[in-house]
This record gives sequence, structure tokens and C-alpha cells, in this order.
Amino acid sequence: MKKLIEIRTGSNSDIPKIKECYYFLKELGISFSPRILSAHRTPELMAQEARDLEKNGFLVSIAAAGGSAHLAGMTASETCIPVVALPVTSSVGGLDALLSMAQMPPGIPNGCLGLGQAENAAILAARIMSLDDMEVRNKLSSKLDTKILAELNNIPNISIVTDNDKLDTSLLDRFGINYSINSKIDSPVVIYILDESVISKRIPNDVEQISIISPTVKDFENFKLSELDNLVDGPYAFTGVQRVSNSMIYAAQILGNYFPNVRDKFKEYKHELYLQVVEKDKLIQEKGVDYYL
Repeated sequence: MKKLIEIRTGSNSDIPKIKECYYFLKELGISFSPRILSAHRTPELMAQEARDLEKNGFLVSIAAAGGSAHLAGMTASETCIPVVALPVTSSVGGLDALLSMAQMPPGIPNGCLGLGQAENAAILAARIMSLDDMEVRNKLSSKLDTKILAELNNIPNISIVTDNDKLDTSLLDRFGINYSINSKIDSPVVIYILDESVISKRIPNDVEQISIISPTVKDFENFKLSELDNLVDGPYAFTGVQRVSNSMIYAAQILGNYFPNVRDKFKEYKHELYLQVVEKDKLIQEKGVDYYL
């Protein structure tokens, strides 16, 4: 089977910490390409390999790192395919890695897993790369005891679960993605836009899906992240607190693997982000820092 999943770690010391990821994919007969690429010690090599992921046929990259964990974020900044971010434990327990990966800036998302959730990272990556591979999806469904979802439609579409009746869906419109809100989940990709009132709300669903979660809570300190586990079955891609746009962009990256028009529109969007920063830098050089104060 063609290697459609890349697994990059920042150091060889991270490999034993994510062994369940390798074991799970091997058990299902899914081949993968393991790499050791440091965002800090080999930045140019890491970036070039990230830029080549699409050209080399990869559909998803799992990036595992600990400490000041910039590997997933820097990989995401250099590629258009979805990145599964896997924080691992470090000398201070792993919170540093988790926050480094979870709170990505608007426009450059990661699908972040919980600390050390190596098998869940493998499950999420396998779901992403198998949307048009019924053989792999049947294996996943059997192993995880879930109902298999219908294959991709001819038109890119997602389901959204939210209580926000003023949800800004302009990005989805821009990427050409159809969506349904709070109806029966009939798409392999589901976005949960969560506040306190929707945590206890779950649309009945026993299908295998790719869940993307972005809380909109303002008091995150008192927000019980563990309650999200009761909302969906299986692993979910966490795209950060108050990062609704990133959840939609991550969905576009996933669907972009299978719909070239979606990927092309995402690339245009990403280039616009680049130009916006260049223009801001130009202004601060011309007008000085007082322009932004």
C-alpha cells in the first residue's frame, strides 16, 4: 500500500513515547513514512520536507514533539495537507507542548490531540487518508466497532454542530464547501463549535467520522475539556480556543486531499495571509512602530 501518512518526530527520544501510533497503523496494514525532523536543529530540512509532502503524495502528516513543540506548527505553515499534532511529555510534564500545538494563529491550524494520545493520532490520520479507501475504512470500522460512513459525495460537504445562530461561514463559502448545521450528521467531517450550552448537546451518531472541535468559551480556565470526550466517539482534532476559522480551514485541508478545487482555493487564501503580513511589515518600516501603537 502506498505510504500516505508521514510520521515526523522532533527527536529519536520521542519515538518510544508514540509507539502505539506505529503499532496501530502496522496492525491495520497501513504503511507510513517515519522521519526525524527537528524544527529547531534542522529547520531548513524540516521546512523543505513539509513543502514536498503534497508532491510526494502524502495526505496527512503526524507531527510529534515535546517541550517547545514547534514541529507541528511549522509543518502546517509549509504544507496544505492536514497536520495531526501530537504533544508528548517533557521535563515539565507536557503542558508546554500541548499549548504550543493547540493554540495556532488564525489561518494556520493543527488538528491537536491530547498529551501522549499516540493511538488516537493514528486513528485520526487513518480516517483522513482513507476517505476514498473503503478497504481501510472497513478495517477501521471493524477494529473500532463503529458504523462506516458512506463514501465522499461528488460535492465537498461537512456537518456543523453549534448553538451559534450567527455563525460566520464565509470561509466555507469561499472554499466551495457545502455544509449543514445541526441536522443529521451525514458527512465524514463534522465541526463542533462549542460553548457551555452545547457541551451537553450531542446529535445521535454512531458512524465513523472525523471530528473537529473548536470551543468558543471565554472562561477557558473553568471549561472542562474532558467533557468533550462525551460529545463524540473516538479521537477529535482540537483546533484551539476561539479559533472557529481554523476549524473550517482544517476541514478544507482534509477535503482538499480529494477535491482539487478546494485545495486551490485554500492555497489562494494562504497566499493572501502571506501578503497581509508583508504589507504590515512594510508599513512598520515606513511609518515606524507608532503606526501600530
